[in-house]
Amino acid sequence: MEKYIAHKRFKGSGIYGFVNIPATTEGFCLDGIIFMDNKAICCENSENAHQYFAVNNDDKGLERGILTGKIQRLLSNNKKLWEKIWCDKICQKYKRCDYDDYWLWNNDFFTAPIKDLQYIYNLIKGE
Repeated sequence: MEKYIAHKRFKGSGIYGFVNIPATTEGFCLDGIIFMDNKAICCENSENAHQYFAVNNDDKGLERGILTGKIQRLLSNNKKLWEKIWCDKICQKYKRCDYDDYWLWNNDFFTAPIKDLQYIYNLIKGE
């Protein structure tokens, strides 16, 4: 059973029904379903999971969620920054394989070690 944490507020429809999960709420994943306050929220590979919740087995879930969000925002509609991602070996392991000509982050990106996420963030920030 993996530990999860809400890295930002999730207010919307979950598997259980309407929920309002504050940031820093801790939960867990069981059989591919994330639970917060003992309510089924979403599948662990869903868009809601990727945008609001982060794996927290290493107690770095908040940092992981914040970094993945920052990376996505920085890359949003910025072709020049995307060029850095496309040719980087570390970034390549986080690209979904089912699209040759389009970049989508795979699930491993959202569960990546902090050092890899920090590397990607620094790469696109130019640090």
